[in-house]
Amino acid sequence: MHQTPCTIYDCEYDREVKGVIINNKVYALDNNNAPAPAKDYICEYVDFDMVQFYIESYSDINLYDNKDTSKWGYIHLSNGEIVVPPIYDDAIPFYGNRGRVEKDGKYGFLAQDGSMVIDLVWDDCGRSFHAGLCPVKQGLLWGYVDINGIVIVEPCFEIAETFTIIEKDTYAALVKKDGKYGYLDDKCHYIFEPNLDDAKKFWWNGYAPVMIYGLWGFIDKKGAFAVALQFNDVEDRGFFGLGNCDFYLVKKGGQWGIIDEHLRVTMPEKGVRYVVYGDRKIYLGNGIVTSERKLTVNKRVKE
Repeated sequence: MHQTPCTIYDCEYDREVKGVIINNKVYALDNNNAPAPAKDYICEYVDFDMVQFYIESYSDINLYDNKDTSKWGYIHLSNGEIVVPPIYDDAIPFYGNRGRVEKDGKYGFLAQDGSMVIDLVWDDCGRSFHAGLCPVKQGLLWGYVDINGIVIVEPCFEIAETFTIIEKDTYAALVKKDGKYGYLDDKCHYIFEPNLDDAKKFWWNGYAPVMIYGLWGFIDKKGAFAVALQFNDVEDRGFFGLGNCDFYLVKKGGQWGIIDEHLRVTMPEKGVRYVVYGDRKIYLGNGIVTSERKLTVNKRVKE
């Protein structure tokens, strides 16, 4: 019985499982190197049946010195059957019923039955579809296609980010054209035309930091200014270590402070390098949070 060594990729835990191909099925190898059902060795939280596997040798350390000889395909995890044979130079997990593959430097997408739904014609592309759209690159420029490969926006941007959700059923993407930044909505209409000097992705609560003439402010999901241009710099802190509140760091007058999810600005009092927010003291460095401390109940610690 002919057996071909292979490796199954567990994307949930980013780990590899040794396997073997027997009669067009992929099996995992148990501790005795005996074939066993692949599904018994892959994370139970994987919520899709299509799983990657590869033959030959793969090492991300050697991607650029031609030592990577791996060829990738997909199996049905439930029964180990090979749906897509190992013919691709790269394959990533299925997201939204589409799996991105790469061959000879060109990218496309497969459907879950293994058929090619977006041909291998793109020089680069996003990993998945959000709001039914994925950024694709042709030459030096980016555009967007839908899940069937129909070009919705012809490549015209130097940067075209993946769409991110900014509130329920509402998405936005940061783009750059002719050296200026702007935003698209999920209908590919401009929220803000590309005439910003700099910009960052929309925050989850529907606000985005933008910069014109060296000063930063925030716009809302309709492109109107919610916070006027006034900050010298903005950094995304993302998450409190001692709570569950998102915020940005903002620099003004040489000092760093915070602007929270409700667009409330808190700057340090004169002579200190921290802000008091709720029940916490947040110490700020050069665009970073250096530490956080919980205040004593009904008492603020003096420095």
